[in-house]
Amino acid sequence: MDGAERRGLGGLRPVAHKVHWTIAEMSDVHKPGLMWRTSHMAHAATFLGLLATGLLLFSPTIRSRLIGGYALQVRSIHCWVGVAFAVATVPFLRPVLRPWRCSARGGAAAVAPWRWRYAHLLFTVAAGVTFTASGLLLWQQHRFGLALADASAWVHLWLTYLAAGVLTVHLAIATIAPRVRVARERVRIAVAAFQTHEHAQ
Repeated sequence: MDGAERRGLGGLRPVAHKVHWTIAEMSDVHKPGLMWRTSHMAHAATFLGLLATGLLLFSPTIRSRLIGGYALQVRSIHCWVGVAFAVATVPFLRPVLRPWRCSARGGAAAVAPWRWRYAHLLFTVAAGVTFTASGLLLWQQHRFGLALADASAWVHLWLTYLAAGVLTVHLAIATIAPRVRVARERVRIAVAAFQTHEHAQ
């Protein structure tokens, strides 16, 4: 693996050459660099903004109780936050496309050491592209027709449910993983101390 492949997005570096699908490795396959953290936060902020404004658009009852209407303003905000979300998805394209570029050149792609992160990035990009495409069709439905807009609305809605579920799992892993790593390290230290004591005897 060359230096460019090791750096990845924003200076990501593999910390293990063998990844198991455990909670700890899912959360900490790479050490995030500044660009990674910035991209991650921008993507998360725009997605949460879309969830909030999308909920207000989806439920007139909630919208009227919280802000008293303003459907057109909320729709406009939702659309422009969607543009920001699409832009925030772009930095994730490079690490997702790298294995395919390596394969096309006949080289070996370094996917195995970070397969969970790759799967997560692949979903992020695929969902981002689908959200953007379906949202654009809804935004410009007067250009594309009601039939296509209705299909896009269905895709947009169910992808939102799926993405919200993935976000929930992501947050759960991010919360649990540090505790798992601490517990695992304590067990490792205890086992090492016990083995040292046994050898001393």
